[in-house]
Amino acid sequence: MRLLRATFLGVRGLPDLTCQLGDQATSAPFDVVVVTGPAASGKTRLLEALIAAKEVLAPSGPPASGAPFVRAGERHAKVELTFV
Repeated sequence: MRLLRATFLGVRGLPDLTCQLGDQATSAPFDVVVVTGPAASGKTRLLEALIAAKEVLAPSGPPASGAPFVRAGERHAKVELTFV
C-alpha cells in the first residue's frame, strides 16, 4: 500500500491543501517525494500530520492528542489519505 494523495484541512501551521504524491491518470504513486521550502513554511508539520494520520489507521504506540494539530479558530483538523 502506497500513498497517492494527502489532503490537509484546518491543520495548524499549514494552509488547506492537497498534496498529489502520484500520477492521477495512472494512479501510480511516485517512487520518491521531496518536501522542500523555506524555514517555517510547514514542512515538519506536514510530515507530523501524515504520521499522526497513519497512527490512527495502524497504531504502533499509545494514541496522541490531536489538539496540537487544530488551527486556531477552528474546531477540527482533518487529514485525508488516499492509498493505492
